[in-house]
Amino acid sequence: MSSSRGLHLAGAVAAAILLGLAVATGVSTGEAGAALWSTTLAVLALVLVMWRWTRDTRSPAALLAGPMLMMAYLLVFGWLAPQAATLTISLWPAVFTFVGVTLSARTGLWLLPVAAVGIWTAMDLPVGLAVPRWLVVMGLVVVVTQLPARLLASIAEKQRHLESEHRDVLAAQRALAMSKERFEQAFAASPVGMSLSDEDGRLVEVNRALCDLLGRPAHELLGRADDELVHPGDRRAGTEADAPASMIEQRYVRPDGAVRSVQRTLAPVQGPGHRTWTLAHVHDVTDRRLAEQAGARAQRVSLVLADVARSVVLRRDDVRDAVVQGAQQLTGATGVALVESLDDTALVVTAATERRQVGVQIATSDLTMTATVWTRGEAVDVADVASEATVNPALAQLHTMVSGFWQPVRGPGGEVIAVLAASWDQARSTTSLEVRQAMEVLAAEAGAALWDQDARRRLEASAILDPLTRLANRRGWDQGLEHLVAEADRDGAQVAVAMVDLDHFKQYNDAHGHAVGDELLVGLADVLRRSVRAHDLVCRWGGDEFALAMVVDSADQARAVMDRVMQAVPGGQTCSIGLALHDVRAGVTDTLARADRALYEVKRDGRHRVVVADA
Repeated sequence: MSSSRGLHLAGAVAAAILLGLAVATGVSTGEAGAALWSTTLAVLALVLVMWRWTRDTRSPAALLAGPMLMMAYLLVFGWLAPQAATLTISLWPAVFTFVGVTLSARTGLWLLPVAAVGIWTAMDLPVGLAVPRWLVVMGLVVVVTQLPARLLASIAEKQRHLESEHRDVLAAQRALAMSKERFEQAFAASPVGMSLSDEDGRLVEVNRALCDLLGRPAHELLGRADDELVHPGDRRAGTEADAPASMIEQRYVRPDGAVRSVQRTLAPVQGPGHRTWTLAHVHDVTDRRLAEQAGARAQRVSLVLADVARSVVLRRDDVRDAVVQGAQQLTGATGVALVESLDDTALVVTAATERRQVGVQIATSDLTMTATVWTRGEAVDVADVASEATVNPALAQLHTMVSGFWQPVRGPGGEVIAVLAASWDQARSTTSLEVRQAMEVLAAEAGAALWDQDARRRLEASAILDPLTRLANRRGWDQGLEHLVAEADRDGAQVAVAMVDLDHFKQYNDAHGHAVGDELLVGLADVLRRSVRAHDLVCRWGGDEFALAMVVDSADQARAVMDRVMQAVPGGQTCSIGLALHDVRAGVTDTLARADRALYEVKRDGRHRVVVADA
């Protein structure tokens, strides 16, 4: 039990004794009613004292009960025993001491002076009122003992309160210091970049991981606005403190020019003066972004290659257009051209996103970039076309070209079969590795596709061409003649059909051998090919017979062409020719039959001349 509670108990016992003596005094003076009420109030007072002591409560009921009992006690004596009113005054010390015991130490202090006044008054009463002096003395003793007890209790209570508050403050300070230390250790040692920015967005704290990520020491970062370090294209409007917790992706530019992609998690925190600061966790996601970009590029390349494959396998149209369009999609170039061999001395643009460039020829002997790549088989990157004299002027005039990239296209055997030329209308420092790789993949696929398509076309051509003379065979003749006649009818022109036969070819072949005979056939085929225009048709009909179909204005023009042929037969040999003009009403078969009869007539009458069949 504490000393304060002991003094409380001693005061309560003393107050109870005084109340009992007061009751006895009331009985001795003949005031039975006063004694009855005093006994009742005394019992209630003792119950209240014990409740107050055992529960140590400070409820409003406990605080109000004491004064109320005191007032009731005084009123009872003043009403039931008016003759003994002065006796009531003598009981003030006991009553006020009891009230002080039932209240808290601080509240009870102001009642003790009132009790002292009652004692002084009782000391001055006449002796005839039969107020026991010992009762007054004991009341004074109670007051004297309770006054220091109350003072000590109040001081002790205040001291306990202060000590409790001091312990709480020290515990809070220790917890705050430990929390700050743990945060600083976690902040500094975190493998994830962390920063703390003030309300203006300026860095006030950074950890080592963030310094390593940005490639800058801490003293270069502190005090700088975070936006100064962010890629210009990723800068945000407003300060970071303006927004709630959020997650954003940005790019940082390092001092060496390298760009790092990061994911920043921003959270508002309270700074000095209740200002809103921003705590940022910065994760390096560069590798993830590069992987995503590589995946996107691979998907684009796959789509372009699939389109090229469809051009070859499904649509069976010219793969060249698909190649140049795919290259433009992959590189973002302003224009792309595909250049292939025309002959041993020249290259030609066979496909281009700018249609005006198709057909432009480039001499292989010129020191142009395209010819150089064709000869050396190595890719070339030109950042400034204006400073390069090796760019073909004809191509540069047809298309705005500021920078360019040339990629060789190889066939299955590794030989260069084409050149892909990509151009941009803006300056570039260099072609990125991604663009180079995409062009290499596309060039490899394009080489295989071009080779496959050309091989297929050669195969198709072999079905309609004579393998020896490379002229049309009978199948090619049937297809070509129908097309030629249709065009002539549309233009209002005439078609002349001639049958040509080498004279005495069997004897020549037996005399000189088959190889020399084949040379004679090839030579005559070249004569016939050169004698007519490119859109006319020349065919090896079979053996030593040839057929021609040409667009003419008249029979005389056709005969003149055939006379020149007769004069140009190689090897000193001669030929016989039957000629017929096509009659639209009779049909192609009839025209061929009339030309064949004219040839038979020539051979029957001595050979080496031209006979024109009757209409």
